[in-house]
Amino acid sequence: MVMTQYVKLLWDFYGKDSKKTSEHHLIHLIDFLKSNDISCEESGIDNTSEDQFSTFIVINMIKINIIKDNLKPNRAFLHGQK
Repeated sequence: MVMTQYVKLLWDFYGKDSKKTSEHHLIHLIDFLKSNDISCEESGIDNTSEDQFSTFIVINMIKINIIKDNLKPNRAFLHGQK
């Protein structure tokens, strides 16, 4: 049985408009994934503090270079296997 490794990629936004910016960024991330035929296991917005929000996606580790090279996430974490 082949195990698939997933990675969570995050883009951080700061300031009073960080929530709106993060929500808007998520729309563009989903569009990018669709146009590049990349499946997304999970996506959303994380709230770190009142003035910090992060947009995130969870994708197959195999596709990380496409995202990393084109969209330059701020952070990445291993997100388990299936």
